[in-house]
Amino acid sequence: MEKMQRIGKEAYNAEQIEKRQILDRLLAEYNDGRKKTLFCLAVNLLPAEVLRTTFKEGDLEKPLKDRAGEMEKRLKERSSAELKLRKV
Repeated sequence: MEKMQRIGKEAYNAEQIEKRQILDRLLAEYNDGRKKTLFCLAVNLLPAEVLRTTFKEGDLEKPLKDRAGEMEKRLKERSSAELKLRKV
């Protein structure tokens, strides 16, 4: 809510739409069946600018397992927070 008040409702909504599109792409092209939670956390915590830069040319030519692992590594490198769920 604070960010929406700071940047405005329209800009905030546009950013959320873009983040949803990025999440959809991550799930469609990089999810090996074990990365859904990681991708959801990353999209929620990282700025859209950072998320845009995580995609690289030629990724889709690699096997899915390799793509998923490399994307996980890239997201964790770019995050200042730990991208991991803690089970209580």
